[in-house]
This record gives sequence, structure tokens and C-alpha cells, in this order.
Amino acid sequence: ASGSDAPGLESAGAEASGSDAPGDEGERAVPRPEAPQAVLTCRESTVNSVAVEVSLGLGAARGGGETCGADAAKSCGSSEGAAGGTEDAAAATFHAVLFSSCGQPIDGHELAPAAGRQLCRFHFLPPDSELELQVWRLPAQDAAQSEDAACARARAACRLLASVQLRTEALPPDLASHGMQPELYVGDAHLPLGPWVMTHPGNWLWAAAPACWRPAFVCELFRFGLFPLPHSDSLVPIINPEERYCIDLRAGREGGCGEAGGAGSPVRWDKSKRVRRHGRDFVMSVNRSFESSLRRLQDYHLAKGSGSTWLTERLRTLLVGLQGEPWGGCGEQSSGDGGGGGDGGDGGRVDLCMFELWEQTAGESEADCGGGGGGGGGSG
Repeated sequence: ASGSDAPGLESAGAEASGSDAPGDEGERAVPRPEAPQAVLTCRESTVNSVAVEVSLGLGAARGGGETCGADAAKSCGSSEGAAGGTEDAAAATFHAVLFSSCGQPIDGHELAPAAGRQLCRFHFLPPDSELELQVWRLPAQDAAQSEDAACARARAACRLLASVQLRTEALPPDLASHGMQPELYVGDAHLPLGPWVMTHPGNWLWAAAPACWRPAFVCELFRFGLFPLPHSDSLVPIINPEERYCIDLRAGREGGCGEAGGAGSPVRWDKSKRVRRHGRDFVMSVNRSFESSLRRLQDYHLAKGSGSTWLTERLRTLLVGLQGEPWGGCGEQSSGDGGGGGDGGDGGRVDLCMFELWEQTAGESEADCGGGGGGGGGSG
């Protein structure tokens, strides 16, 4: 903990560590029975993520730290007594903070003291990297104190409860050969996915064969509004926009939100001049011919893209195969380990939609647009 500051405390972490910090040679403080303790157990390590189980509780055993990841050093985690004095431990906050090997904070989670065991996951990390997870106890802030007094009190009362050394796995040669940013890789080891996939400040992730072509994996992408755009059979970039957009077609009607966010805003998509002028010449359908519409979309992109398109034959075949499949299995037998996606047994299905605009007189398709949803949610 020496040299590393707990986030939000400026240099409080370094000054508060003293003989209470794990690894110091001085005499360790004897934990009080009522003091919160922390036990850290590494549960998972991938090329760009780690997961650590944190146990907070009164009278937790000393030690319990573990190393995790390839070629990691032996256990160096430990538990220490929290702040002394008469302060109510329940009034304090607890934070798990991940540091790089050079002592820079990378990410952190606020812990729930009453939750017992809780799993902290950290993503978008560099491969083959040494890391340290520290659990800190921060005192409750007193609104009546001045800022200087509160800061001084924080410096004196914050405590490092435990730390554990971690290591991400090395990037396999077959993944390294793609030349992509390894922090943004998503594969089987990351399933089931979670909201974390939408937290990276960028517009792209990527996957590689064979995972990128498994129906269960693709359905997990759909579940979080992600969509694969194959570069080749072995490399699939994934659209992960920082901002996701949705046009509320209910706007201006009962239950609609409207552009300004207020119910009943006067937005009527069917009242524009062009729609009034030409609307009767066209008719819209949904999945009148799903496979044929996908092929028309493919042909359009091939013609526009000088013979190449993200809608490859393999992706088109996969989308056709997924249409109507049970959401929990997504074309594969669900193992029950969360790898199949969905919210688990909700009875939903994968609904991939092609919205087709037809010219009424000639009966020819004028435009096609795709989207989809399933499992009680949707993505487009």
C-alpha cells in the first residue's frame, strides 16, 4: 500500500498505511474483535480481466489472500484491523481499488458491508500484467466539520484492510496475430456478458473465431445492443457505440415520451409533408420474407462497397439460423452456466426483424432495414 493513495483521499492512503499496511516489517496492530476485516479470493483471470471475491465481516480470519493468473507470485494478501476508536464501523465506506504494478489506480468499486461475499470484476486490462487489489476502509464524513478537519480525520482514520497480487493472462499467439487492441477483446471466457461491455469509452470491441460464430455468443452480443461486423472468418469487430439511440415511435400518443422527454409531445411521424404526399404509394411489412430481405440487403452493400460487405455469407446464414430460436439457448443447448445469454428461462425467443418498404403498384421492394430483439429486451 505504500505510495498508493485511496481514491478520493488524495495522499491519505500513503500516510495512513504505517505499520497497519500489509507488508510492513513493523509490529502489526492487533485487530479488535468488532473491527471489520476483509478476505480476498481471486476467482477468475483472463487476458484482460480479473474477478476477486471480497468478504467483509466482523472477526474475519487473518489472511485469505490468493494470487491469480499465470506465473503469479505466492499469496501476499492479508487482513488487518480497521480503524480503532469508537467510531461505528457501519458508518464507514469500503472500497476495492485496483492498482497497476507502478502504483497507479486503474479502477475501483464501492463495497456493500452488509452484502457478505461480493464479486468485484475489472475489465479492459492489459494482458500479462501484474496488478494489486486493495480494500480500503474510509471513515464517514461529518458534514459539520470543515473541509480541512474532515481531510485530516480521513488521513488518520482510513485503513488498508487487505490486498492481493493479481496477474492477467498472456495473450495467445493466435489472438495476438490479429494486431487488435487486446484490452478490447471479448471471448468465451467473458461469458455471460454484463453491462460492463457498454462502459468502455470507445465504439468498438472485437472477437475472434471460433467464439465469434457460436450462436450463444452472438446472442449475448445482441442482448447488450452489440452487433458483429465481420472483417474475415477469423476476426469480427463489434460495434459498441458510446451513445445508443432510439426513436420513440409512440411519441405524441398516449404513453409516448416525445423528443423533449415529456409525455404527449406533439411528434407525429406520419404527418410530414413527404409522408402525406407519397405515403399511399407504399406499404411497410415486417419479415414478409426475412431471408430474401437479408439477401437484398447483402446485394445492396456488395454493390455499394465495390464487392465487399460486412454482411458476409457466413453472417447472413447465422442470422437466418437464429431467427425464432429460444432466447436462452440461441441455437445451442444451454448449459445453465450463463453462457447462453438471456435472462434465463423467460420463454422468449430471438426476434430478428427486416422492415420492408414496398412500392404498391409494382409490388417491388424499395428499401430494407434490419433490427431485432428478444428475451424481453431488444437491440437494433
